[in-house]
Amino acid sequence: LTAQFVNDNPADELERVELTRPAGFYGFPDCTTLWNPTADPIGDPQFVDLPRGTQFSLNLEPERDDAWCLNKSNNQPPVFSFQ
Repeated sequence: LTAQFVNDNPADELERVELTRPAGFYGFPDCTTLWNPTADPIGDPQFVDLPRGTQFSLNLEPERDDAWCLNKSNNQPPVFSFQ
């Protein structure tokens, strides 16, 4: 990720934690939320066509890639993203 991209990403997140359900995984530190997909279209073009709020991997662990982060059975996305 380029400095220009991370200047406007990731988004801040508001999580909904339901105390009556088993604890879920809310992404940190492996998955995060896209705020501005066009922050650096030259340096990080893989994000340009994704909508704001998309979960993506920071690739800290190889098995937790973008597909893993997008799967709601692995990672609970935020109810609201903001900046």
